[in-house]
Amino acid sequence: MTNKEKVKFCLDWIEKLGKGQKELNDHYEEAIKYYKADELKLGEEKGLSKTVTTTVSDAVNWAMPIMMEIFATNEEVAYIKPRGGEDEKKAEKLSALINYQTRVKNPWFLICHDVIQDAFLAKNGWVKYQWYKETKTIEKEFQGLTVDELNAKINVPDVEIVEQTERVIREGAFDETGIQVSPPLMEYDLKLNYIFEDEYPLIEAIARQNIGFCTDAKSIADNPFMYHRIKMDKWTFKRKYGKKVFDKIEKLKKEYEDTNNAKSLEEELLKDVGGKSFFYDDKEKEYIVYETFYQDTETGKPWITKLCADEIIYDEKNEYGKPPFEAIGAFRLAHRLVALDFMDMLKKFQELSTAILRNLLNNIYMNNQGRYLVDGSGRVNLDDFKNNNVPGGYIRVKGGDLSNAVLPLIPPMLQTWAFELYERVERIIEYRSGIPRSYKGVDVDTLNKTFRGQSQQIFQASQIIKMMSKLIAEMGFAPLIQDLVDCNVKFLKKKTVLRILNEDVEIDPSDIVLKADVIVNVGIGVNNKDMVVAQMQQLLGIYKIIYEAGMPVVTSQNVYEALTELVKAMGFKDTTRFTTDPKFVEAVQTLVMNLVAYAPQLQAMG
Repeated sequence: MTNKEKVKFCLDWIEKLGKGQKELNDHYEEAIKYYKADELKLGEEKGLSKTVTTTVSDAVNWAMPIMMEIFATNEEVAYIKPRGGEDEKKAEKLSALINYQTRVKNPWFLICHDVIQDAFLAKNGWVKYQWYKETKTIEKEFQGLTVDELNAKINVPDVEIVEQTERVIREGAFDETGIQVSPPLMEYDLKLNYIFEDEYPLIEAIARQNIGFCTDAKSIADNPFMYHRIKMDKWTFKRKYGKKVFDKIEKLKKEYEDTNNAKSLEEELLKDVGGKSFFYDDKEKEYIVYETFYQDTETGKPWITKLCADEIIYDEKNEYGKPPFEAIGAFRLAHRLVALDFMDMLKKFQELSTAILRNLLNNIYMNNQGRYLVDGSGRVNLDDFKNNNVPGGYIRVKGGDLSNAVLPLIPPMLQTWAFELYERVERIIEYRSGIPRSYKGVDVDTLNKTFRGQSQQIFQASQIIKMMSKLIAEMGFAPLIQDLVDCNVKFLKKKTVLRILNEDVEIDPSDIVLKADVIVNVGIGVNNKDMVVAQMQQLLGIYKIIYEAGMPVVTSQNVYEALTELVKAMGFKDTTRFTTDPKFVEAVQTLVMNLVAYAPQLQAMG
């Protein structure tokens, strides 16, 4: 395709995807209103209750800490399981590298938070990955250096000399024949740039309104066309794409702003995708770039094209092999990429619970400050009635029977079934959301007060949460970790040294080429850690009984593994401070025994 054909191809697809993206964006905006509740308007009438229940936000805010504990607080995001014993060491190194890149080089906690919350409110949470090369330069000045100090500072890698000056602080000495007997003493001033280069997979959560995809697709790989809408200020745009491209876009923007040309431009250029708003945000004063992903229509190769207005600013083969995105959903629909969220599950019930609660409150208001029938013939002083309607106040009435001058309109009493109906709706909400009261904190009305009974109740109540966490792991996080593995295998070119638990681990690019599977940690966070601690303590107690009974079914390695899990559940990352692998102890003992056995020979040899 020519550049002109490629621009038209991308613009046609962006326009084609527009309807589906608008529906998803409208859904997300509505979900935010239901989530905030106080901004939601639901058939309000003057003088009546405007209370809105917080059904959607309650479900989201209770589910978020559970999901964050599962995916963001484990010391390892995932581990690499080798398919063969020969790859065990490589798998350990690759696991260490991936966990370092996700947790240290990227804000993993914030990424998990934003992606999961989007999944709860916007049907899907989106995450993007890309291989990122980062160069940092630190300028440093030195004064009064000796020759040795100067050489020590400049003869190191990744250092650039910016400025170097020298001066004589003591002249050299010569004898009477003119022979130099001592050299001059020199002093140096130096200005250096220390250059630090790093490369790693960069991960970012993508907002719902900045992603475009086919809403009827089954998966990311099934999407024939996707885009990422990126906004940036003028300085970032100019630095990233160059002054020449910036000047072209700036010229086009000014043509749109020219009232004589604006109408014709809107009709001809970019008219189907929004005109000027397609490439420039007037409110935020930012330029908009569309990063598009598709298969080249002529070669079938995966391709990346970046557009700003009708200008192609980047056009290369997609080295990732597919659109570099992953999407997660809380409630999956079979064979669909677009999932359901808490808004879908609870919208009607938030409206229903709001309506019931408003009626209950209105009835209470009427009982406390109700309406009255007042004699309108002038017998009742209306100013007194309006302003003295307080304890100790008085109302002046002229003549006649005082008992019928002011009569209260008594509203019907609240019936017990009204409260039962509200409770029934709340229980339906619990069933729909999977966040019952027993999971938030054991139901105060429960009959079983034992620890086992409460634990069983929480376990049963957490089934939907467990299902949700498994879906999020298998749908989004496991594929994402696999994508990061593939990025390292494909793009990592130089050795990397990691410091893990006070030990340096050197990783060579050849160390990460292996046959292995990605396992995402969805384990200890699902259950209460206190429960895991109790279970491990019970297991160690059982081990003690078995050992005292003389049954050879428990080894020191079994006890070590149980203790390690106990220490992890207690929240300590470095388990080596508290437990020692018996394999290491056995190795040391074997070494000492060999040395003792060899000692006589060493003594004989002197």
